[in-house]
Amino acid sequence: MFSNSGALCSLLLLAGQSFGSPLFHRDSDPSLDWLSLCDQKAPEYTPLDKPLVSWSVKAPEDRHPRVYLKKYYDDHDPGKPYGRKVARWLSEFYNPNTKVKSDLEFKHKPNKEPIRKDAATLVTIFYPPDDNKDQTEYLNRFTILANAQEQIVVYTTEGMVEKIKKIRDDDHIIIRTDFKTVWDFPNNAYQQENFDGKQKQLYWTFSRNLPKSRTMDWFYNQPHRMATYNAKAAVAFDAIMRNEWGSDKWVLIDFGIFHSSIFRFNGPAGKKWEAFTKVLFDQDKLARSIKLTGNTGVVVGEYTSRLDIKSRDFTDECWTDKTHQGNCLHFVANVAVGSTLGMLEYVTKFMKTVDDMDAAGWYVAREELVMSPMAARYPNTLVAVPEYDLAPELYGPLQRLLNTISKIKKQNAGDARAHLRFASDTLSWSSYGGAEQVPPLQDPFTTRFCPKGSKYQPRQPNLEQGKGIVKDDPEAVEKEMMGDSDSDYGV
Repeated sequence: MFSNSGALCSLLLLAGQSFGSPLFHRDSDPSLDWLSLCDQKAPEYTPLDKPLVSWSVKAPEDRHPRVYLKKYYDDHDPGKPYGRKVARWLSEFYNPNTKVKSDLEFKHKPNKEPIRKDAATLVTIFYPPDDNKDQTEYLNRFTILANAQEQIVVYTTEGMVEKIKKIRDDDHIIIRTDFKTVWDFPNNAYQQENFDGKQKQLYWTFSRNLPKSRTMDWFYNQPHRMATYNAKAAVAFDAIMRNEWGSDKWVLIDFGIFHSSIFRFNGPAGKKWEAFTKVLFDQDKLARSIKLTGNTGVVVGEYTSRLDIKSRDFTDECWTDKTHQGNCLHFVANVAVGSTLGMLEYVTKFMKTVDDMDAAGWYVAREELVMSPMAARYPNTLVAVPEYDLAPELYGPLQRLLNTISKIKKQNAGDARAHLRFASDTLSWSSYGGAEQVPPLQDPFTTRFCPKGSKYQPRQPNLEQGKGIVKDDPEAVEKEMMGDSDSDYGV
């Protein structure tokens, strides 16, 4: 029937692609020695250009955050940075082999009065593919976030501005439309063809090797959605460049994090939810988390125990075989909390990891599949909030609503629980529940990456739930942020 063996092999390969057999889909990189990272003490700091693990294929020189961010901001001046520390960080970032100048220019005072002294700034992005389509669901979700008495920067399209203003329009919300489309962000400028081509194919390659409980929805494989995920790092960087309120605490948060089917203000639970989110981020709780990450990274939530998914440590093939990459889904990207320098370290190392993984042929179009290798390459860039029991007075109402929703909507229990999990990450820092209701914080090397019995030593001990509240002096924080406030070099 077949004229040669090559034709038979081609047909078998095609059949394997059609029916999801992993037989022909192994694509491992034996040079990736992740496990050796577990035989060390965590370094205090890992430079951007010296990750602990690298792929054998290198990214082109122009695919580097230092290059495309500099190119963009040379053409779009954001003004002087706020504080000497940030000015110094930027100088070292853009000119890594040059001695930092003594005459750095920076702002001493913010452009706008903050909502509270030492308040965090929330940063979010909403770029729908079509402004003319009904966006009621996501706008309803944002209403819950906007209700919080926090200062927030929203990056969106011009067509969404008036709709967002109808939800909130005061001195402590900034709506930015500098980036006309999602492809105009510096780290997306070269990605459109990639996300619409190679990345879509890579998605289908690894999605066939996921366990049934981890099936990824098809809508993740849409170029515009991929670009929006990727742009989250860019909006955090841009917001810090401008830093209108002079913040040193940052929260990168999803626009639609509060699923409106669970967190809604109509009905009997309305007043309770309003109380939960009125002041969403307690400053002492944020300070506790930031104390652990310092100026090297951020705090995020974990996926690991949701839907009975086992943790994939460095011995799992997902770390070295791109056809099983989807199993290395450890972290939730819906909210990240950090200091100014910690957030800058996180987003630039995220961008660098995207560029390096992409050059080596790995999937990079969903940020949660980049976060694990990034955290491993750069220890202390991510500290994780594992799934844990919330305070009874908070968890009880949430669980009752969850049960009701599952029955009414006939949702898969895991799907409904996922929405609860995402929201609980954020409510971990809520002022509700008092100072004792704080989440556990863990170095993922100690709990997720390294096998039991490894020699890895974290930079700082993990923090237990409900312990370790740190109250920083706001004036001391501001003084450290500004550096020598008596300098003649400040502007």
